[in-house]
Amino acid sequence: MTGLQPDSFYFFRLKAVHKNGKQGQPGPVAREKTACGKPTQPPQNIKVSAVDFNGVKITWDPPAQKTWKCGHVSLTLKFQNDTTTTAQMKLFSPAEKGLQVFEAQPSSTWTFQMRTEAIEEGKVEPGDWSDDKSVTVPSGIPGEFWCRNIFSSLYQRRFLSPRRHFHGTSPCRPRQSGSDMGAA
Repeated sequence: MTGLQPDSFYFFRLKAVHKNGKQGQPGPVAREKTACGKPTQPPQNIKVSAVDFNGVKITWDPPAQKTWKCGHVSLTLKFQNDTTTTAQMKLFSPAEKGLQVFEAQPSSTWTFQMRTEAIEEGKVEPGDWSDDKSVTVPSGIPGEFWCRNIFSSLYQRRFLSPRRHFHGTSPCRPRQSGSDMGAA
């Protein structure tokens, strides 16, 4: 038989017909399920971005369920950066929007790809990889910030690493246009 849909149940009944036209009684109904097929779509709307100066974020929308070609699928995320060989990570929530964050070094470049994989009785039928998505993490070079002198209300210009300020109680803020800061 050809033209059957993957991961679908079909009911069969055999009936013998002799070449002289005599027919036998139909046999019992047999139920069979076709094997899973190759998923036809990777995750969609894949976006990568740098998170501050020490992280990379990837988000995606799940592939449409009709493209799975199987009742059970997983997603695989493939990634590489300047300091590592290619690595893969299994993600098991294919029906939901996804988010994954990686710790990263400043100035590192990351490349990602994703695919959908059908899983049936321990066998994996991988779909095609998505297009590459890349991002370069900012350098983390110290920036110009204005910090309030604890002994006066004046602000002084300082150069700080972006990781050292903005933790809720810091007296520092990025340089702003205007003259709202006093000179020291």
